[in-house]
Amino acid sequence: MNASLTELNSLSQLAVLSLRIPKVECIPRDFVFPSLLKYDLMLGNTTKYYSNGYPTSTRLILGGTSLNAKTFEQLFLHKLEFVEVRDCGDVFTLFPARLQQGLKNLRRVEIEDCKSVEEVFELGEEKELPLLSSLTELKLYRLPELKCIWKGPTRHVSLHSLAHLHLDSLDKMTFIFTPSLARSLPKLQRLYISKCGQLKHIIREEDGEREIIPESPGQDGQASPINVEKEIVLPNLKELSLEQLSSIVCFSFRWCDYFLFPRLEKLKVHQCPKLTTKFATTPDGSMNAQSEVSEVAEDSSINREWTRDNGWTEEEVEEEEDGDGDGDGDGDA
Repeated sequence: MNASLTELNSLSQLAVLSLRIPKVECIPRDFVFPSLLKYDLMLGNTTKYYSNGYPTSTRLILGGTSLNAKTFEQLFLHKLEFVEVRDCGDVFTLFPARLQQGLKNLRRVEIEDCKSVEEVFELGEEKELPLLSSLTELKLYRLPELKCIWKGPTRHVSLHSLAHLHLDSLDKMTFIFTPSLARSLPKLQRLYISKCGQLKHIIREEDGEREIIPESPGQDGQASPINVEKEIVLPNLKELSLEQLSSIVCFSFRWCDYFLFPRLEKLKVHQCPKLTTKFATTPDGSMNAQSEVSEVAEDSSINREWTRDNGWTEEEVEEEEDGDGDGDGDGDA
């Protein structure tokens, strides 16, 4: 295997490569992957993944293996677009700051069942802006040690291409977006959050972030302070799902209390007992969310779903069904 990999660097005209390496330790420590236009690179236990033959993008898949930092950095090839990481140990930061130059083309990231990952993107002081501007899809599942998705100053990050964000079983994460990130979500269509036991806010200023986030220009070009936001609009959000979030209190902490989702088609709120944010429709049919941090929403113990076509439906949480039994079932949504 070592000889075969080393020989790749002698193929000066090599532009497209599909390669499966069952054992990561077979990669020589001084090996550098050649510059390629298209590739499918699969390492570790990736038998359930199939290459579609001729690679049409730049894709890296890691599965069921342990990686030291040196080996992990070797795998970040030119123009990386798709990254899937499953059941990998010994990786604490998936994308360290020194690799962020290689993330300009990153479009899709999916990480699951990695027991040691503590952060996904480590952010540095980057001159070339913006970072992560091509990212369209981010899925994070069952990462018990994950504390944050983005670590460092987020003012250099733009998520203006992000359309799908799925978060499930992230036990130690307490918030998702900083204010600067929340302003850069014009294309977000689907936001699914479930089983994140310590999540308290969807948007929160990270420690030290208040002083380093620049003022946001208003519609007339004038600067407006970040901590007096009156309204945040997610213009293309179609589906919002909040499930089994035992600690969530509100959408935003001390920043913005009103959110508008003009194109929302489906909303699900299940088992969020501390949630103070109230959802309601506007006269034109848009959904809005308003935080009232002083009190828990009256319906927070009820599983509620809303669709644009059918309105609200709700059901009592199962463990509460044996309580007061004389409800007549005709309460307003």
